[in-house]
Amino acid sequence: MKKSNMTGSEIKRLRNHFGLTQKECAERIEVGTRMWQKYEEGSPIKQLYLDCVFKPENKSYLKMVDIYQKVDAELMA
Repeated sequence: MKKSNMTGSEIKRLRNHFGLTQKECAERIEVGTRMWQKYEEGSPIKQLYLDCVFKPENKSYLKMVDIYQKVDAELMA
């Protein structure tokens, strides 16, 4: 999956623009709050995750991707 080109400070500004807490963002992509903090500190984040956080209508897409990845892993085993 494609990594985002956004910097940590840009992610934080976007979060603040939408009035979201770090916890809310983390819950939307099912990661811990500390992981979300790392994204805001500059750790790489998948573009899909940002889309799911800031475009909530895409959240079901994230679940679908997880399912497909698990099925692919099982088929490859």
